[in-house]
Amino acid sequence: MAGSSVVATTKTPVPVVLVMEMATTQMAAVVVLAVRLNSMRSASHFKYILALCCLLVLVSCGGEKNEALIDPRYVVETGEVKLSELVDSMRFIPLETNDECLIGQIRRIKHRNGRFFIQADDRLMVFDEEGRFERVVTKIGDGPDELTSILDYDVADNNNIAVSSGWGIVVFGADGVINKVPIKPASIRRTSNGWLAVTSPLQNGNKMVALDENWDTVGTAMATADFDYWNPDMDLIPLSDHTYFHQIRIGNELFEYDSESGATRQYKIIDSPDVMTPQEYADYNGNLMECPKHIIRYITANKDQILLYVIENPEVFYYIYDKKDHSTARINVRKITDDISGVEIENNSLLGAMSYNDSDDAYFVSYLFGTPEMNAKFVPDFNPSMVECMDDETNPIIVLTKFKTPSEMKSSKYNIYLSANERFYVFLILLMLVD
Repeated sequence: MAGSSVVATTKTPVPVVLVMEMATTQMAAVVVLAVRLNSMRSASHFKYILALCCLLVLVSCGGEKNEALIDPRYVVETGEVKLSELVDSMRFIPLETNDECLIGQIRRIKHRNGRFFIQADDRLMVFDEEGRFERVVTKIGDGPDELTSILDYDVADNNNIAVSSGWGIVVFGADGVINKVPIKPASIRRTSNGWLAVTSPLQNGNKMVALDENWDTVGTAMATADFDYWNPDMDLIPLSDHTYFHQIRIGNELFEYDSESGATRQYKIIDSPDVMTPQEYADYNGNLMECPKHIIRYITANKDQILLYVIENPEVFYYIYDKKDHSTARINVRKITDDISGVEIENNSLLGAMSYNDSDDAYFVSYLFGTPEMNAKFVPDFNPSMVECMDDETNPIIVLTKFKTPSEMKSSKYNIYLSANERFYVFLILLMLVD
């Protein structure tokens, strides 16, 4: 039986920048109050009262709604940091190894209903929560229940698996194919009331398609921007229980869809001119690692947080966005010291290989390829009898990482940014308070 270990760390709460919003009527009330107080002409108190009114206006201006997912003005930066200062807990789960389930290259992992659904090499396989192999769902080939390709997949509550293939959507139950749907999505996602698919212009047109539990189409939506395809490598990302978004190209644009109301919204990922736009990505033919602008390379999510992998040459950052309080932490990947594993790992991080993986709980999913010795190092109660080595090859270790919230992470800097108008109000207040 494969075991798991949990690393708990001390939480150090730090303050988070809070932005207060006031409606237009409230701002008007402040102006009226200032005029009435002005009529009092109290030489000893008026400047302080007026300063207070200016402060209220300043706060109201600072709280204007930002349409981007992440506002860089209010991002917590961690600087040099230990892994234990970022992570609430981690679990290490070595996958069973035998001649039926030996894994070479992992394409993606989806953690659903207490199981790991892994697309690896030319197969889609299922492992349980402890890493035990259960079955091969399908593979690429010409035989019964085999597919010409595996583009994406997701899992229903009853563990039926919908696979997007070159033919269309093929639904697998415990005993094989149970349904086929003639839609060819590049990405597919289980929603609270059915399914959501993203198609490409080469297949069914560049759009989102909402389907109900019976696989009937109930709605479609298209992005308003004039781009010829989505980011084909990115899954649909859950923003809430019923809203999902997809990245347009590898750019700074999101297209959001509400699976309950059918409402759509298009907006920026990061509110910054330094981030590459979809059009700039389309026009850029060079090496992305040499691009002068920041590149949002991939986005993944779990139940509580969204993780962005952002290349800011020559550095690489994780942006951890909290869905509940909308705070964000910005973490320099190369400045993380691994004080948890105690072993030398490529790229010096346990957090690698998170792209294209997602989870329906509070953990992010990644993996490490190792040896039985590494398995034993990671997992104190690891049982070597699970591993039947073939040519000294061993299946990877699944790593489940639960990050702290941005407000709990050790911080070296808070981006408290003031616009030109806000700086004017601060100057005015200080000027009035000087005797």
